[in-house]
Amino acid sequence: MNKLNKPLLLKQDIQKSFNSAVDTYDEAAFFQREVADRLIERLDYIRIEPKYILDLGAGTGYATSLLEKKYKKAKVIVFDIAEKMLQKSKQNKRWFDRKRYLCGDADHLPFADKSMDLIFSNLMLHWTHDIDKTIQEVHRILKPNGLFLFSTLGPDTLYELRQSWQSIDAGVHVHYFTDMHNIGDFLQKASFADSVVDMEFITITYNDLKKVLLDLKDLGTHNIAPDRSRGLTGKAKFNKFVHAYEKYRNPEGLIPVTYEVIYGLGWRREVDPLQIQEISIPIGSIQKNPLQR
Repeated sequence: MNKLNKPLLLKQDIQKSFNSAVDTYDEAAFFQREVADRLIERLDYIRIEPKYILDLGAGTGYATSLLEKKYKKAKVIVFDIAEKMLQKSKQNKRWFDRKRYLCGDADHLPFADKSMDLIFSNLMLHWTHDIDKTIQEVHRILKPNGLFLFSTLGPDTLYELRQSWQSIDAGVHVHYFTDMHNIGDFLQKASFADSVVDMEFITITYNDLKKVLLDLKDLGTHNIAPDRSRGLTGKAKFNKFVHAYEKYRNPEGLIPVTYEVIYGLGWRREVDPLQIQEISIPIGSIQKNPLQR
């Protein structure tokens, strides 16, 4: 269990899920690319000239390319838990490429303290084993005045899918997602300064439900919750699920899939002790509080 009393995703399941989706991911990842574009746009309003950038949870490297174009002088480190995703990203590597590729665990980042200027993470935090621990690790490796910019998913993500299954049985069919306010608490706990967290709903529509489920599988984002049902879903139960989901079909005849997208940023601020000036106040100038008796 994590700090919110929800079962922790198993790291080997996360890794296996995304490794298995490497050949189908890019075609199905239109939502991931859209959120990455929106997150990159936020950097237009932030004054920062990073020398070292970490793309945390880089997948096949879509956001990595955007970061390279935006900060041409920076060295970008491409980091992901799924080795095959990194291999896919490397296929676009040029001979003069300055990027560095690392496969590892976001809960134990293999970087020195205060080594990164910008840590960018698109739709990865909800896949970590322990989001609280990951945020603390991010703060550890940020340089003073370094920035953490991220997106993740909130608890109303896939609510149509969740509610449809809940009308059929009590099993866990959709992952647990962390609430925006809890993420804000984690940022504060990790000593991030000037933190900002906001959210929006993005709805994607499909012609049929089977395509929804296929896209989730192709993305590697199908259900791997530790307490999920391990048995096969029978045809009768699945048909009941399909019927339950049909009530969400919109007037245009399309099936909606809703995502709660959380955006956040935080700075690592440190005060140089040499810049702290000692202030002396004469005792005689301190007046008694008029409200005291």
